[in-house]
Amino acid sequence: MAEKFLFSKGFEVFSTEEYAVANPIARREYSETYRLTRRKDGRPFLMKVYLADNMPQDLKFGNEPRLISYLNTSGISSLLSINSWGEFRTQEGKLFPYVISDYFERGLLSDRLLTDGPMSALESIGICLDIAGILLNLRTPDGGNFVHCDVCPDNIMFGRNENGDLHAHLIDNDHIVHLNGRTAPENWWEDVDLRYTAPEAFCSEGVKRNSDVYSLGVILYRCYYGRYPWKFDRERYGKLDWRKKMGVLMNAR
Repeated sequence: MAEKFLFSKGFEVFSTEEYAVANPIARREYSETYRLTRRKDGRPFLMKVYLADNMPQDLKFGNEPRLISYLNTSGISSLLSINSWGEFRTQEGKLFPYVISDYFERGLLSDRLLTDGPMSALESIGICLDIAGILLNLRTPDGGNFVHCDVCPDNIMFGRNENGDLHAHLIDNDHIVHLNGRTAPENWWEDVDLRYTAPEAFCSEGVKRNSDVYSLGVILYRCYYGRYPWKFDRERYGKLDWRKKMGVLMNAR
């Protein structure tokens, strides 16, 4: 029997503002995602709750999710559309860290590509420029020296700004990493779409400052041409574990 979500519809969330759970969205091995409604105006938000005991150690610092540790020590929250974060404590004293971020009602890039196919050059470039701007700001003195490590169509959503203009935004930031030196190892790839991951990330070299740029290049190609920039057996690829997927992709590239 599938495990139940931690929180049900109507559960009240008190962070920097008051919210209520509208509905659960997804449950993964180490996290649950919910849509929230802000009490004061009914505006929707996303909340991701971490099941820290189930979270791979490579995505944590001690017992704390790596993302939340970075949010506590840097100014990157606005770049990632994150509004607040904290932790729930149960009566038994168990802690569940959470992050509340903007909800973008225009949907995922992956859904857009699946239903409508390739995009125009103007649309494709516009999406990549929006994401490039976010990635660039993550590397400024204010943003720090961060690499997202998981830039793919499943982690790009569309939303309109205050002027009604449509823009692309990054979501799902669990793999974000701070580069203390020129590179950094990243060892947890089981929930990453490796087709968009830079080749050096598969090696001992680790991710670099421009590893996200590779991901963005694959996205640009996929948006415009409707396919990947190299050939591989998709059906066979889908049946492999992540280590073997790395081998297939390295060979294809």
